Amino acid sequence: MVLSFLRKLWHESMGKQFVPTVEDIISARQLAGRLKGETDADTLNNILEWQEKNIGYWRERGYLDFLLRPFIMLGLPIIFMWISIPLIIYTYLLLVTIIAQPYASLIISLVLVVLFLFWLLVKAGVAVKLIVFILLSYPVYEIMREILLARPTSKTVSAVLNLSIINWVIFGVSIFTICYLFIIYRSFARYEAGLKSKLGKIWELIVLTFKQSLPVSKILEYKLGICKDYAKLTAALLTNLYPNNKIYFFTFTGHVATGVKIGNRIYVLDQKLPVLEQETWLINWDRRSAKVFELIRRDGKTSIKLIGKISKKQNLRSITKDFKRMPKEIVEEVDKAIREGKNSVTFTLENVALLFDINDSVIRDSLLRKVELVLQKEFVGKASKIKSIDVTKKDNDLVFRIELAN
Repeated sequence: MVLSFLRKLWHESMGKQFVPTVEDIISARQLAGRLKGETDADTLNNILEWQEKNIGYWRERGYLDFLLRPFIMLGLPIIFMWISIPLIIYTYLLLVTIIAQPYASLIISLVLVVLFLFWLLVKAGVAVKLIVFILLSYPVYEIMREILLARPTSKTVSAVLNLSIINWVIFGVSIFTICYLFIIYRSFARYEAGLKSKLGKIWELIVLTFKQSLPVSKILEYKLGICKDYAKLTAALLTNLYPNNKIYFFTFTGHVATGVKIGNRIYVLDQKLPVLEQETWLINWDRRSAKVFELIRRDGKTSIKLIGKISKKQNLRSITKDFKRMPKEIVEEVDKAIREGKNSVTFTLENVALLFDINDSVIRDSLLRKVELVLQKEFVGKASKIKSIDVTKKDNDLVFRIELAN
């Protein structure tokens, strides 16, 4: 019973990182209107093509998310050990001089520090957390200095030096990270009027870098995100476009993607083209299984519910490797054909039909649009030479035919 409750609490806590709020859904409404197509295939592929063209990977946020994940997993004990102990000591020393009751002072100190930590973890903003974490290095230093002065033995000196290294490494890394982010984000404030406005813009980006969950409005404003930001934006768009359809989140450690059920099929939208089916998505990531959550919309609020997991049935990793090499190879073939004055190019992907059902209009259109986007990026002005792209199935192979205007 307790484990079930804790598991549910953990899922809800993690879900807050990628579940769109009502405000997020409203923020995505205008974009959703622009991306709505005449068919489901158009709409779903419009979402992924828009994201691939417009949303960049937020490298700094991604790196910090990866590095801080172990800290977040062990966050409570680390914060308690490193931050609460000096706070307890300083609070106790202050109270004992005022009320002259050591035992009472200790109890009050413990209560005050626990309440402060609860507020810091649950209610305080990212900026406050950063400042507290950096500033608390100084009281740790003062405590170690007092210990060393009180007992200057070799054993004490050794222990204090070891703790000092840890303390100043944390302090130094924190300061370096803030300075690095400040330099990186200066370009975003280039057109801001006045120093105060520039600094405000940079500080906002620094704070957003550390945030567990970004508002959709900020994802759209800065056109940056990592997987959970893509998932939140996609879910917000799908909620506007398919208000009566079931929307899902597929997640394994370190990644999350969004899905939508249309008819009897569930399509997974994961940042970039093409749209994938569930097992193809697992094979693409070389994962045996993933948890599946359903987006719940009730009484003006959103949440998630764990409904099970999906598992990989086929071991087709080598095929996905061939598919990922496709952009480079198809560009080389088309470039060669244009230089030689050919009217068409035929390109075969062996066994890829096992992954992509081109009889499904969503999957078929998504593959064609992926190839088209690859060629547009590479050929730029010469992309007009590409008249049409088609795909057919031959046994287990997919055969792409590209008509050229020479």
